[in-house]
Order: sequence, then structure tokens, then C-alpha cells
Amino acid sequence: MSNKLCERKIFISSTIHNLQEERSAVYERLHHPFNCVKFNPISSDRPETLHMSGDDLETRAGYNPNLFILNQVKYADYYMILLNDEYYGEINILDHGAVGKQERVISITHAEFRAAFRHAQPIFAFIDQDTWYRYLITLGGRLSFYKRNKEGRVYGLIREIRRYRKGLNMTITTYSATADLVDKMEHIFNTYDKSKYVFSEFDEEVCNSGDTITAIWEVVNEGCVVWKDRFFKEQNTSLRRFIRESGKALIRPKKDISFQTRLITFIRKWFQYAGIIIRGRKSTAEKTCYPIDETYPGERARLTVRYTAPQSAGEIVSTWVMVDSTGRKIYRNLVPLEAEYFVERTN
Repeated sequence: MSNKLCERKIFISSTIHNLQEERSAVYERLHHPFNCVKFNPISSDRPETLHMSGDDLETRAGYNPNLFILNQVKYADYYMILLNDEYYGEINILDHGAVGKQERVISITHAEFRAAFRHAQPIFAFIDQDTWYRYLITLGGRLSFYKRNKEGRVYGLIREIRRYRKGLNMTITTYSATADLVDKMEHIFNTYDKSKYVFSEFDEEVCNSGDTITAIWEVVNEGCVVWKDRFFKEQNTSLRRFIRESGKALIRPKKDISFQTRLITFIRKWFQYAGIIIRGRKSTAEKTCYPIDETYPGERARLTVRYTAPQSAGEIVSTWVMVDSTGRKIYRNLVPLEAEYFVERTN
């Protein structure tokens, strides 16, 4: 473990009286760093961990403790929820942000999860194994038999967690006992690897042949592992990118452009992709691979690329992904860094 520690705040959410043993074990483990990250827990049953800003004190003074606790979620970097089906919680929170068929009056634990999702925080859900089996057997709580929780609201929360799962931003794990919970938590946090795009700067979108263009990106290490022996690599023949581009061209609103034109654009994109596969694309970047300096959790990695506009006119798209020392793409579910510019032929 490195001597360089990054401090992160993590919100611990659950019903309290039926999960007291699990919560105590989680707090005990959080006293020790994970890899090179030290977690500072935030929880309603630990008043000393709560954030006290002017707005928070005003909310507290207004005798609405649930809204005060719910407001604490935004101060966390990570969100962790513990679930079993013994108790859902008191139904006393009106969720004004609920959409569609979502329940509007929910428990504070359920409201905390929705707040973390709206803040786009990394979410770690730990679900009791027996609860998970009952959830599967009852088809997500839709069948009335073999349910411990007569309300079925816990199963509804689990359905919501699974439905909102977004790539690397949410982790769902089951545990069989308190010791297993601690082991699973330790493994997940010691290996959690996440990148987040935070900044970009691009010289111009339209240029002339021979012009030099500079593009800059910054990404932050939001995980718990140190980035070592990693590179930014240009990857312009990505099938995923062409599916995304052609899909956008096809499903534009009808008011924007006619379907016939959209269909022609869709076909043109795929002919373009076929041409790149057959002929290859000569990069206009100064280099096609840039090493990444050793980056600790919480630190930023910067990619600066200089392009020379080619002699031929047309659209140039350059995408960059993070790879390891073997060239293997690390974040397969993330949209790559992308620069796009149009070259006007010079006379």
C-alpha cells in the first residue's frame, strides 16, 4: 500500500435497527485504508460525520430531520447501500423528482438512493443473499408467495437499483453473512477502477489544410487504484463509435431533417466505416500513443494532442481511449475522448 492516501467521503445508507451488525462491521473496516484511499463515512446514526453548512443548519432548525439527512448525500464521493427484506423503513418522504411510474412517497433509505443516482455518484449496493434469492423466486416481488416483506417495497427498491445500473457507475453484490460483507467490500474497493472526463479544450472546428490544431483533455482518477503503465491511444476505427454516429444520424427528430436524408447519412457513415477498415486511416495527430503519468486517486491526467490538417477536405474525427501496457482497452463501457473538425481545402 502506498504512503500517499486520497481521502474520500462515502455515504452509508440502510435501515438501522435490523442491520446494526452489518453497519458496525462496515464502520470498523472503514477505519483502515483501501489500497491508497481512506474513506470518511457519512451516516445518520453518526452525528459527528454530518456536514454542517448554513443551509443544513437551517434545514435542521426547521425540524425536518429526514430532509437534513437526505441533503447530506450530495457531500459524498461514493454511496453505499445495505439491503435486506426485513424492513423497508417508514414511508414519510415525498419525492418531488419521481418520474413515470416511480413511487412518490418512499422511505428515507429509498430517497437517499435516488439522491445519489441524481448526483451521478458511484453506487455500491450490498444485498443480503437470502433477500436476493427471494427477490428472484418471486419475480422481483411480483408474486405474493414466499415474501418476508408483505409490502414488497424492498423488492421494488432492488428492481429500481437494477434498472438504473449504468456501466461502471453502479456495483451490485450479494453477501451471505457479516464477514462475507466485509470481504466483498474489501475486494471491491481495493480493485475499483473508474475514470471521469472533466475538461476539454479545442482550438477550432473549421480549419484550412496544413493548419496545426491543439486538443486538450483532462480525466480524473475516481477509483481506488493507482494508474500505472497506462497510455492514451488513438482508436479511429471503433465499431462502437460508428454505431453511435450512424444511430444519431438515423433517429434525429423529423422536424430537423427528412427521413430520406437521414437514411442517406446513415448509409454514408457505414460506407465510411467500411472504407476505413479496408484502406485504414492515416492519423493526423503528432503521435498516436501518449504515456500517462502515474496518477493517484483524486488526481487528474492530461492528454494534449497536436494535429496537422491534411490536404484533402472533409470531416476528421479522432477518438482516444485509455489502454494498458499491452494495448488492451481498460474502460470498455465509457465513451472515448473525441475531437472533431472540418478541413476546408485551400487554393
